[in-house]
Amino acid sequence: MTALTFAGVGARVVPIALPDAFLAAGALPTLHDRYGLSTDAIIAAIRTELARS
Repeated sequence: MTALTFAGVGARVVPIALPDAFLAAGALPTLHDRYGLSTDAIIAAIRTELARS
Protein backbone atom coordinates (compact mmCIF):
# COMPACT_ATOMS: atom_id res chain seq x y z
CA MET A 1 0.00 0.00 0.00
CA THR A 2 1.12 3.51 -0.68
CA ALA A 3 0.85 6.67 1.37
CA LEU A 4 -1.93 7.83 -0.95
CA THR A 5 -3.93 4.70 -0.23
CA PHE A 6 -3.58 5.27 3.50
CA ALA A 7 -4.70 8.86 3.00
CA GLY A 8 -7.88 7.65 1.34
CA VAL A 9 -6.87 8.62 -2.19
CA GLY A 10 -7.68 5.93 -4.68
CA ALA A 11 -8.13 5.40 -8.36
CA ARG A 12 -10.79 3.45 -10.17
CA VAL A 13 -9.35 1.05 -12.73
CA VAL A 14 -11.50 0.11 -15.69
CA PRO A 15 -10.11 -2.80 -17.67
CA ILE A 16 -10.03 -2.33 -21.42
CA ALA A 17 -8.43 -5.48 -22.72
CA LEU A 18 -8.84 -8.62 -24.72
CA PRO A 19 -10.93 -11.37 -23.16
CA ASP A 20 -9.16 -14.38 -21.70
CA ALA A 21 -10.36 -16.73 -24.41
CA PHE A 22 -9.47 -18.11 -27.80
CA LEU A 23 -9.89 -15.23 -30.24
CA ALA A 24 -10.74 -15.26 -33.91
CA ALA A 25 -8.07 -14.40 -36.44
CA GLY A 26 -8.43 -11.58 -38.91
CA ALA A 27 -7.38 -8.12 -39.89
CA LEU A 28 -6.44 -5.98 -36.91
CA PRO A 29 -8.97 -3.18 -37.54
CA THR A 30 -11.75 -5.77 -37.68
CA LEU A 31 -10.58 -7.44 -34.49
CA HIS A 32 -10.21 -4.10 -32.71
CA ASP A 33 -13.83 -3.30 -33.56
CA ARG A 34 -15.03 -6.77 -32.54
CA TYR A 35 -13.36 -6.71 -29.13
CA GLY A 36 -13.90 -3.05 -28.26
CA LEU A 37 -10.30 -2.00 -28.72
CA SER A 38 -10.73 0.46 -31.56
CA THR A 39 -9.95 4.08 -30.87
CA ASP A 40 -13.63 5.00 -30.95
CA ALA A 41 -14.58 2.18 -28.56
CA ILE A 42 -11.87 3.11 -26.06
CA ILE A 43 -12.89 6.78 -26.17
CA ALA A 44 -16.52 5.77 -25.61
CA ALA A 45 -15.55 3.60 -22.62
CA ILE A 46 -13.54 6.44 -21.10
CA ARG A 47 -16.37 8.93 -21.60
CA THR A 48 -18.84 6.51 -20.02
CA GLU A 49 -16.64 6.09 -16.96
CA LEU A 50 -16.00 9.83 -16.65
CA ALA A 51 -19.75 10.47 -16.81
CA ARG A 52 -20.18 8.20 -13.77
CA SER A 53 -17.87 10.43 -11.70
